[in-house]
Amino acid sequence: MRAAPAALRVLVGLAWRTSPRLTLLALAVELASGCATAFGLLATANVLAQLLEQGPTPQRVVAAIPALLLVMGSYAARGLLAAAVGAVQAVLAPQVELGAQDELHAAMIDAELIAFDDADFMELVRRTSSRGMSSVSRGVTDTGSLLSSAISLAAAIVTAGLLNPVLAPVVLLAAVPSGWASMWTAKLGYESFVRMVSRMRRLGITGNMITGRREAAEVRAFTTQATLLGEHHRIGSQLTAETVKVEHRKTVIRLVGRGLSGIGTALAYGVLGVLLYTGANGSGKSTLAKVITGLYLPSEGRVTWDGVDIAQVDQRELHSRVAVVLQDPIEWPMTAENNVRIGRLERPDPDGSVLAAAAAASGADAVVADLHDGWDSVLSREFQNGYDLSGGQWQRISVARGLYRDAPLLVADEPTAAMDARAEHAVFQSLQSLQSLSRESALPGNGDNPGPTRTTVLITHRLANVRHADQIIVLDDGRITEQGTHQELMARCGGYAELFTLQARAYLDGAAAPSLLRAEAGSGEGTFA
Repeated sequence: MRAAPAALRVLVGLAWRTSPRLTLLALAVELASGCATAFGLLATANVLAQLLEQGPTPQRVVAAIPALLLVMGSYAARGLLAAAVGAVQAVLAPQVELGAQDELHAAMIDAELIAFDDADFMELVRRTSSRGMSSVSRGVTDTGSLLSSAISLAAAIVTAGLLNPVLAPVVLLAAVPSGWASMWTAKLGYESFVRMVSRMRRLGITGNMITGRREAAEVRAFTTQATLLGEHHRIGSQLTAETVKVEHRKTVIRLVGRGLSGIGTALAYGVLGVLLYTGANGSGKSTLAKVITGLYLPSEGRVTWDGVDIAQVDQRELHSRVAVVLQDPIEWPMTAENNVRIGRLERPDPDGSVLAAAAAASGADAVVADLHDGWDSVLSREFQNGYDLSGGQWQRISVARGLYRDAPLLVADEPTAAMDARAEHAVFQSLQSLQSLSRESALPGNGDNPGPTRTTVLITHRLANVRHADQIIVLDDGRITEQGTHQELMARCGGYAELFTLQARAYLDGAAAPSLLRAEAGSGEGTFA
């Protein structure tokens, strides 16, 4: 109640700055509407007074006809004025909302850059931009209704007093409990909103990760569907329980108030160690990776793992044997530790040694070392004291996530695009060493046959660190144009050799590049730095 005058001043000020003419017009029609209601009540009281006078009934009825006509006229005028109020508010409210948006955006433009790193500030802006703007529009309408209701209440009190002075305080006392109930229910709703705002934020983030296009591939590849659904249901259940509790309390308060007023390509799985796909942008590398992992099903042909058609395998079971490292990985809004463990949450790691090994191999340990809270640091500016990583740092976390998953098939799609040269080299060395790590890899229906080694598929057009891949496949416009080892492809002097030489020229002078190509083709050896 104490905040109401300040809120009214803000709303009236916004309306006046938006359109003084419409604000005055809205005020005038609201006052006229309230006065019409008051006049109708007084006219009704006059009719009742005439009808209750002593004398023959027919004469009293005839004498009351002019007063009855006034009552009819007042209510007809009230109806017309109510329509006029609606028309004026329909024009004024959206203009006030637009004016509020302009003022918000003007303030945001002038805000210091550091403010955008404050989670509370950004949450306030987000709420203001969405619910706040609609609240402004409703507030304009409610302010007019409040003014009209106040005039009507005053008229009712005066009318009751004219009939009998004792009735005036009775009418006032009858209105007080209803007003009390309305204020308390509004207060309960606001307090509930404050308590639940953090959970609502998390529910929204979780829902976006479930429905988002960017997150879809990684969510499925890491088989986190059940985890996300469970978390979304858990938070939703808390919000539902809070809503039910608050509504029960509101109902009790409303009932008390009313009572007082009345007295929710075929790949032979496990045969290859490190397989490299390369080619120009748009050649189909990333699409092929999604087909291999079963994230996309082929429109023609089959994809088989050890002779098993993956289209016949349960998708959850299939994806449980896949790890992906994407160029633009999901930035999970959770701690650094869980950002890696989300790769396989159920994996036992009581002493943290597996986490430490994955972090060391990917370079994520250096990222975490720079965070104030270490592995407990929240990697999202959505939350207070959260951290925002660079693109290269997120890629290191993503590589660690893929290594921690320890899946028989690891697909890395441009995993080092945002890394510096030293970090890129270290990551490629880690990925290339994975074929020496054995793991059971039999698919359902394939008996007890374990795959010989892990299959690592690297997708990249940066060739400096992939010369030792077991197989290199060159794609062009969705088709395989070359296939072989680095030495074999260099000897053919085809498209791969051309790409490799072009990239080498960035590090060697023009004379050295052709000699490098001859050395690679002739001896199968050669280096460039």
